[in-house]
Amino acid sequence: MVTAVTGVLSLLKDAGLSLASVQRAQITEEQSSTLFWINMLVGAVLAFLLLAIAPVLAAFITSPASSG
Repeated sequence: MVTAVTGVLSLLKDAGLSLASVQRAQITEEQSSTLFWINMLVGAVLAFLLLAIAPVLAAFITSPASSG
C-alpha cells in the first residue's frame, strides 16, 4: 500500500518541470532558481498531503475488512 501511494506521489512531484527545462536550449540562472523553488513547493505540498492521509491509510490497512 505504501509503495502504491508513494509511487503516485512520485509521479506528481516533478510536474514536468525538469522536462521543460531540459528541452530549452539555454536556461538562465533566474529560471533555474524559479524551477528549484517550484519543485521545493510541490515537494512540500505532497509531503504535507502524505502526512494528512497517513492516518486514513493506517486505518484502512488495519481494518478487519482488508484482511483476506
